[in-house]
Amino acid sequence: MGQRHQLFVIAKINGRYRNLAAVHHQWLYGATALKRCHGLVQIFQAVENRVPLEQELLSALHLDEQSWKDEKRGVEGKAFVPFPMIATCLILGASFDSTDGYLHGVDIEPFGMEYNEGDNNNGITIIDVSELHHVRYCFADISPWGMESQTPVPLMTPLSASAYLWSYYDESKKEDQERYGNVIDRLEKWDLIDVAALRETWPKGTWRDPGEVEDSGDETDPGGQSESDEEEEVGTEERHVAEVGSRDVAEPGGDSLPIRQAKLSPDSSTFLNDPEEPLAEKMANLSTNDTAKTLIDQVDNRPATGSVTLRDSAMQTMLEAALQQSVADLRLWMPEAEILTDFLPSLRRKLYEDPTALKTSPAGLYLLCRALEHEYHVDLAPLKTLTTKDIEMVVSKLRKQGSMKSIVLSNLPDLRVEDLEEAFVGESSLRSLYLLGTPRISINAIVSFVNSHMASLQDLYHTELLRRPLQLRLHRWRREDKARFSANSVNQMIWIRTDAVKLNEEGMRLGNGEVDWQKLLEAEKKSRSYEPSLTYGVLPLDDILLPPVKFVTGLAKFLRWMTRCDTYQEGVHSYGTGAANSFAMAKSSIQGSDYQVGPLPCALYATKTKSFPRRWPWITSELIPGKWAIVIHHEGFSAYDKPEKHPNISAKISYALVTTRDSSDQDPIVADMSSFLNKVSKDGNNGELNVQELQNFWIEQSKNILSGGGAVELYDGGEVRNLLRKVFSEVDHESDRGDPYDYYYDSH
Repeated sequence: MGQRHQLFVIAKINGRYRNLAAVHHQWLYGATALKRCHGLVQIFQAVENRVPLEQELLSALHLDEQSWKDEKRGVEGKAFVPFPMIATCLILGASFDSTDGYLHGVDIEPFGMEYNEGDNNNGITIIDVSELHHVRYCFADISPWGMESQTPVPLMTPLSASAYLWSYYDESKKEDQERYGNVIDRLEKWDLIDVAALRETWPKGTWRDPGEVEDSGDETDPGGQSESDEEEEVGTEERHVAEVGSRDVAEPGGDSLPIRQAKLSPDSSTFLNDPEEPLAEKMANLSTNDTAKTLIDQVDNRPATGSVTLRDSAMQTMLEAALQQSVADLRLWMPEAEILTDFLPSLRRKLYEDPTALKTSPAGLYLLCRALEHEYHVDLAPLKTLTTKDIEMVVSKLRKQGSMKSIVLSNLPDLRVEDLEEAFVGESSLRSLYLLGTPRISINAIVSFVNSHMASLQDLYHTELLRRPLQLRLHRWRREDKARFSANSVNQMIWIRTDAVKLNEEGMRLGNGEVDWQKLLEAEKKSRSYEPSLTYGVLPLDDILLPPVKFVTGLAKFLRWMTRCDTYQEGVHSYGTGAANSFAMAKSSIQGSDYQVGPLPCALYATKTKSFPRRWPWITSELIPGKWAIVIHHEGFSAYDKPEKHPNISAKISYALVTTRDSSDQDPIVADMSSFLNKVSKDGNNGELNVQELQNFWIEQSKNILSGGGAVELYDGGEVRNLLRKVFSEVDHESDRGDPYDYYYDSH
């Protein structure tokens, strides 16, 4: 049953296309399939996701051939997730969209599955991420019986957005053109995957170019090997990898950081113009420092046009001289050389092109630090000649003297958390840390390190943090790895969902307009309705890094989704999944993309494995001193009570942030978003925080949520305290008040 559809991510790895991840969607076809595909290309092309995706594509170059070939089936095959960032992007793009309230569960498929191994009756979606600045897509009908569409399409052929969509709808109808035309236009800005890529990815299939299908006049059988597969020459397409070490990275909210402005010397010389004497002989006749200074003068004064070859030659000679000198010698002339705008970029490029120079040069590490000193984003992963001690020294120096706010230490199998602790002694102002492919750094170790040293950190990408929620969902994670980010200011969400119609039409309010929680609880205990009028729970928010910026942007995304989903979905677990997806796609910069992706919150994402129509199996209302909880009360409509049936009743969201002074405090502190941000900005645990910017963002997002059919209001202090006392004290005795994570780890 259902409109079954699979979605794949492919890329060219070591000269041939590979399948990197796949998911199954039980109900996807037509316009919705186009919307999900559009979300996917946006996610995979988002600049904010570029670095972790690049690192996984680089790691794919070194995946052993047996791992590609092994046939993996069942849960074990699904639990093998070698590229969890790519898989997470695929899951979120295929299953979630906060702007229109979309949520539908997807299941990860075994790694390396064939195109036709899924249960399918509505085609497949394929995303090509070989070039992250040029993501491609296509749809395909792979069923021998054809898709369940109104009109047939060619089998085993790359389909465009319009070709796939109009097989389900009537292109001649004006209303269909008006309804779906914009969806097509948005997606067809991206290029289509060519048939050669599909043949390389799945060589067992009989893939046909659209032109071939038209010429032959028949639709092909998707089961066998094409007779022309072996003879056809498939053109090679080089996968784009950004030039290592020279990527222009802008500071969030600002422009790229300039290295240094050039200061041209007023002196002129004909040193490089004399054709009588070769440059090498001139260099031999000068002392080391004279050589460097003379070259500086000549490079500085050569016009950029007309003498490019001589200028480049002089620059290369100067770089070679630098690699042969000691630190003491370099200090005599390098400050003057650095005035040249292209000296440090040229030095950086040379070190990354030939990392062995870092070992052979007497001052290799010194030169590397000088080359990277003014870089906002530093990538040490390509420099394989560096030892862990070298990395410690370079990172420590750049942290103290440079402009570094983001660093890549991925695909370094020998790196340990102890090396990070040596490099980041004391507090750090680092904003982004990439640790993909570092098997010696466990989840517990990196979380403990971040809690202790990384007050300003906004983004943390670690392979096991990304993989953990995907494997826990498959019952394949270890209880001892339930690490938590104690540095988060907000550690839980207290969430309540009530039926707005029943509250207003069945006398569930007090005289002052507040909810009569006691009456509502008593009525709910007696109710046998499939759709409860009261649903509640505590959502843990401390198993992903959630600094204030990501908390506010993730919360806004969750509320936007919640006001746009018009039913109770499939029970309370859908709201847990919706919250997990929202915070996984939280922005680390207000100006950033809405398509940024980070790790999924583990416990929230795992709620999809159980169905709890009224409440979570664990409830605890205990507030932790010094930690905040966000209280959300959503008065919404059930699936059978649409808003248009009740014009005098509106959906509403009430919120408050609460904390406590100590464990015995019976009167919690209640704050609005502005007060909360002011308080956490002063506690010294969140680095530099632009409070005004976040406050303005929250105000603006609240307006957008209102336009989507719901109002966001601050809960009155007395009312929220009454809610906590009445609702959660009522149910505390029913639960074991255990650790909410224990439920998931024990049951799995």
